[in-house]
Amino acid sequence: MKKMRNILGSVAVIAAVATLGYVGTSAYFSDTEESKDNVLTTGTIDIAVDGTNPWSSTKKYVLDDMKPGYVDYLNFTLSNVGDNPANIWKDVTVTSHVNEPVSEPECGAENGTWTPDSENPYLGTCADNGVIANLEDVVDYDLKVKIRNTEGTVVWEQIIYNEDITLAEAYKGGGNGLYLGMLPAGWTMDVEQSYRMKEVAGNEYQGDSISFDITLYAEQLINTVRLENKNKSMDWKLVLSDDYYADLVYGVKEKEFTYTLRGKAPLSGTSYTLLFYPETWTVPGHTANTANIVLGTTTSGTDGTVNMAGSVDLGYDLNQMKVWLVPSSYVDEGGVITTWEMQNFLFETGLIDYYDTGL
Repeated sequence: MKKMRNILGSVAVIAAVATLGYVGTSAYFSDTEESKDNVLTTGTIDIAVDGTNPWSSTKKYVLDDMKPGYVDYLNFTLSNVGDNPANIWKDVTVTSHVNEPVSEPECGAENGTWTPDSENPYLGTCADNGVIANLEDVVDYDLKVKIRNTEGTVVWEQIIYNEDITLAEAYKGGGNGLYLGMLPAGWTMDVEQSYRMKEVAGNEYQGDSISFDITLYAEQLINTVRLENKNKSMDWKLVLSDDYYADLVYGVKEKEFTYTLRGKAPLSGTSYTLLFYPETWTVPGHTANTANIVLGTTTSGTDGTVNMAGSVDLGYDLNQMKVWLVPSSYVDEGGVITTWEMQNFLFETGLIDYYDTGL
């Protein structure tokens, strides 16, 4: 019996092994699909200035022999030589102040003591003046940008300052400096600046100088663009002295255009429409200078605050697009703006791109 049980046990083991082998080699209905050699690439962000790259090693600017009432200009052109659109900022940092040579009128204006040179009465030394006059405080500054396409045609421009702010005030904000706008790949941006010494600058500024660095910063498109009100009577210059503005936050690359808008509009208790304004740009289903792309509406609060959010399935990309917040009564049912009371609008401070991944 014991021998028989061993034989039966061996048969059971063999049967179990055979069964396992059957499971491992059986053929079931099945299908296998593969997608090979998929690629994820990154783009490049790169700018050149006046045809040079890098810029810092080749170019210096001198605004020479300035006097009260004199104006000098410092202009250059940025080229987006990368393969992606980029947001552009400009900053100015004063690196040194020089208070010499000191003349007799300057010495007197600085409450110093003037001692004529014994050999040349036209020369001398100033003692106890102890004043370093900051020229950046008495230089009015203006700044304008123009964006040109690959054919050299101006398609967007913006007056940021118009001699109503000093150089020191213009660049006191920190961060990356002043936002100049979005520069599409292959396009150029003209940066036009003037420096005007105030007529009220007194003798204490004679013979002085400052040195300053200019920094240009290019960054990939991020998901925020600021809308500002503009002054129609001054060539649509940005009005930065009030608190009317809104920040549009959106997905640059999404299957739907999803956004939020937060800020303050010029009119309180008023229905506002958020829209894209194609102007000379062509998008599917829209004709230039006629219908705009309406994203949504909201009503400003009693203090002018606006808060809105939405998601729109556009079904196409948007390239170099303007975005405006407009009183709804200024827009007809077809999306055409019928009233141009510009002071009640909020306008983009830089063009935006949107890439529809749901196509």
